[in-house]
Amino acid sequence: MTVIFFALFGSLFVLTQYLQLVHGYSPLSAGLRALPFALAIGAVSPLSPILAKRFGTRLMIPAGLALMGIGLLDLSTAGVHTAYPPIALAVAIMGAGMGLVVSRSVARRAASWSPPRTAPSSTRWPWACASPAASP
Repeated sequence: MTVIFFALFGSLFVLTQYLQLVHGYSPLSAGLRALPFALAIGAVSPLSPILAKRFGTRLMIPAGLALMGIGLLDLSTAGVHTAYPPIALAVAIMGAGMGLVVSRSVARRAASWSPPRTAPSSTRWPWACASPAASP
C-alpha cells in the first residue's frame, strides 16, 4: 500500500508541475486537469467489490497494480508537445488501477482484523473511576 501511495502522490505532484511549467497552466487549471484521476477512482471503487466477487480479490489487486503501471508508463512518455487528452487518459488509467487496489486492499485488511483482547474493566485502571471527592 505504501508504494502505491508514493506512486500516487509523486505522479500527481510531477503532473501538476509539468502542467504548470511546461504547458503554462495556472495552479488552479493544473489541479482541475488532475481530476480524471479522482473521477476514475470514484467510478471504479464501487465496481471493485462486484468484480472481486466475480473474479476474486487475488486477481483484482494485481490487475489494479497493472493498470497503475500502464498509466504511469503512459504518463512517462509525455513530452513538451504532448496534448492534454493523452495525459488525461494516462491519469484516468492510473486512477482506475488505484480504485481497484485500494478498495480491495482495505477490504482484505478489514476482514483480517480481530478486536484486541483486553482485561476485564475492573483491572484496567481502578484509579480512573475514583471520585475526586474521595481523594485525600
